[in-house]
Amino acid sequence: MGLQMNETTISAECNYQSDYVTVNQHQLHYIKSGNGIPVVFVHGIPTYSYLWRNIIPHLDDCSQCIAIDLLGFGLSDKPEINYDLQTYQNYFKGMLEALQLNEMILVLHGFGSVIGLDYASKNPEKIKGLVLIESHLRPTTDVNDLSLPIQEMLMMANNQDKKLNTKISQENFFIEKFLPACIMRNLTEEEMNNYRKPFSNSDSRKALLDFMQITPSLQQNKIVMDCISHYSQWLAESNIPKLLLYALPGFITSMSTVHWAKEHLPETTLVDIGEALHIPQESEPEAIGFAIRQWLQRLC
Repeated sequence: MGLQMNETTISAECNYQSDYVTVNQHQLHYIKSGNGIPVVFVHGIPTYSYLWRNIIPHLDDCSQCIAIDLLGFGLSDKPEINYDLQTYQNYFKGMLEALQLNEMILVLHGFGSVIGLDYASKNPEKIKGLVLIESHLRPTTDVNDLSLPIQEMLMMANNQDKKLNTKISQENFFIEKFLPACIMRNLTEEEMNNYRKPFSNSDSRKALLDFMQITPSLQQNKIVMDCISHYSQWLAESNIPKLLLYALPGFITSMSTVHWAKEHLPETTLVDIGEALHIPQESEPEAIGFAIRQWLQRLC
């Protein structure tokens, strides 16, 4: 039985201090709250810092919570560029340097884990711990390890479905269809509108469109696969403390991956947070916040 929560703890409001840093002449947005050890929250696709609004209250009395918006997401700039892995790597590194963060905890979700774990493997001296939620811990070798919605999306991409680009850029597919399919409850209209805001028109959805070329689940982008292979080996050798939060049925962190992590990743604490899909932050924020807080108290 996983950790459970009371749904009354879920709020649509996100009233945290908002700020920006400049990296390569572009503005990158983040929210922050609290003081203490830096805890940096990195979102996956298609979310942004809003994702962490109900988890931060569990931690900001004992840590400095910083939830970032990757380039092309949230309130960060959305330039008309190629959103490839190197772009994300460069801007993420630049953002952390601009914030002058050291000895930080990285809380990584979805595609954000690829960016964050790559950074951690190259800068281990700056990392005090890793929290992994629906993270890409190793290259995907079996499509059956992925959830049905992701399999369907990948099938469309593999078949080079000409309608997919239209669905993403014109119909806001990732927000209107994919996002709700990743959550174990119905978002309120206020919550949906907050997720819609960053992608209010087709021009603002370039990063979502480009993501289909680098999604780790496709195994067609050698650069991404090499990146995951590299940091996966590093994870298996690193004694940096790790907290792996998993849910059933999940989307990316299958039970086979949980068993793999238990066998291969040193200094790893595993916590079952209950029933959830790819975005447990929206259905189990209390369980996530409680688990991270307990782990932090032991770590610090």
